[in-house]
Amino acid sequence: MAHKNHKKLNILYRFDEYEIDLSLAKKVEHIPGYEKVKKDRYYLFKDQGYHPFAFCKDTVKVPEIYRQKIWPWVGILRKDHNGEPKWIKMSELSISTTGWYPLLALQTYELRNTRKNNCTYKEIMGHIHKLVANAWIQNFDNKPYVNHIDRNKVNYMKSNLEWTTPQENSVGAGPSDMNEIFEHVSVQKWFDNPKLLEQEKERKIIRELEKKQLGLF
Repeated sequence: MAHKNHKKLNILYRFDEYEIDLSLAKKVEHIPGYEKVKKDRYYLFKDQGYHPFAFCKDTVKVPEIYRQKIWPWVGILRKDHNGEPKWIKMSELSISTTGWYPLLALQTYELRNTRKNNCTYKEIMGHIHKLVANAWIQNFDNKPYVNHIDRNKVNYMKSNLEWTTPQENSVGAGPSDMNEIFEHVSVQKWFDNPKLLEQEKERKIIRELEKKQLGLF
């Protein structure tokens, strides 16, 4: 389950107006674990993208770095009738309610339904930090997990990621740790009282609290 941004992301670059160099990006279907996504559709860029927090309400105090256009991003490519690139749209990221991980939906070739004139395709959820790590960070020891060095799960910059073992990854940030990282964000009581996690053991109640927490958007 994920929370969408409060504003609809519609950042689109036309190839006849912008100098877009696709050779600087990685095709997502070439990244391990994402071979099933539609080919020649998704491109991962190392920088010049927006973080989902960039679209928080103006009244929400988030660190300025999240408002800057410096983040990795996935572009959705469209071609013209001649098969030439026409435009590329910046994909919309969501924040997972069960771990703070920014993620996005990627279409596959597997049909969800085949209603007349309305075919839809199944999607897989792509974690942006895993895409970045698989694309640009060497994994010489074949470690299975991607760790956030500063323990901040919404910081998916390449410089903040590293490959780890399950034991190394287990010391990463938990929900309460993320509250401490964002303790300066004045939004909901959730941030003012991290002990709510200990007080409310029922998963359903915690989910509701997380929804309020992500009232960032």
